[in-house]
Amino acid sequence: MNQWTKKITIAAVFLSMTLPSVAFAQTSTTSVAALLAQIQALQTQIVALQAQQHTLVVEQKNVVKTFARTLKEGITGDDVKMLQALLASDPSIYPEGQISGFYGRLTAAAVKRFQKKHEFDQVGNVGPKTLKKLKELLEGNPLEVRDAEDDDGDDTGSNGDDRGKGKKTERVVCHKIPPGHLIAKGWLKKEGNEKPLVPECQKLPEGIAKKLPGTTTTPPGNTAPDTTAPVISGVTTSAIATTSAAVSWTTSEPATGNVYFGTADPVVTASSTMVAAGTLGTSQLVTLSGLAASTTYFYVVSAKDAANNVSTSAQQSFVTTN
Repeated sequence: MNQWTKKITIAAVFLSMTLPSVAFAQTSTTSVAALLAQIQALQTQIVALQAQQHTLVVEQKNVVKTFARTLKEGITGDDVKMLQALLASDPSIYPEGQISGFYGRLTAAAVKRFQKKHEFDQVGNVGPKTLKKLKELLEGNPLEVRDAEDDDGDDTGSNGDDRGKGKKTERVVCHKIPPGHLIAKGWLKKEGNEKPLVPECQKLPEGIAKKLPGTTTTPPGNTAPDTTAPVISGVTTSAIATTSAAVSWTTSEPATGNVYFGTADPVVTASSTMVAAGTLGTSQLVTLSGLAASTTYFYVVSAKDAANNVSTSAQQSFVTTN
């Protein structure tokens, strides 16, 4: 029996004991009226308690806080979003950082890296061992998936992968901060006080928000979203050798990046080889290896900022040495 049911039961017992007294007691008209007013007030409280209990049950059904099944490529759900958020906390494991709720090839590849890090079989699916490790991570970094307060639409992934499938209501991942820690640093906080990949579930009161470093007078959650993609410039190929080459570029804001390359013209990102620069920064350099000698390669660079805005450069090419 929960606390709301106990309160309703106590109120019902009180009514059953009071009504007979009202029927047989020799009281004045004023006393009876006062008693009836008290009874009506109690009935109002009972209705309010029942409404609160209903709201609590609905909220518990709509909020997902843990993993309850094994996960594999091709499925969708809130637990997949939590998986992607945990993987994205380590850019070396999930540099793409797409939290879409769809278990695509990028998520499967990230799970394999996670399994390799923890010395599990690298199968790309989340079985019992991997699930146990993920739950341990959730204990230290509790996450929740809940309805977004403002549904502004599309959570489709880029490059034809990890894309949402016909969702009617936007569901978002947030970090559940323990009570008394409202002014703690956000989980997955990026360097340079950038926007966190997973925001706090709580909305901070304006008075607390003003005291946080790097915040303005507008409380978190009410600021205008970042919708501007980083501008890529200075794409350069260097250190070209028989089987390798280096690609470097700069961006107008801190961003991660991918280089998609191959011998096909034009480059198709969905089928090209990809090398990732998984750390946020304005200057990036990656090395392409395993190339063939005396071969023309084509490539494009993509950049993604902390708000998941993505831009892609114009296609470039180079020829490996003989």
